[in-house]
Amino acid sequence: MIWPNVLACNFQRLDVVFGHVTWLILVELECKLI
Repeated sequence: MIWPNVLACNFQRLDVVFGHVTWLILVELECKLI
């Protein structure tokens, strides 16, 4: 049963990537406002 572990790892990576992207967008918005 390797698949569940692979899926869990992939979803964790997606979570990290999306979290990083949203953080970058927030920083960009703050820089534009200042």
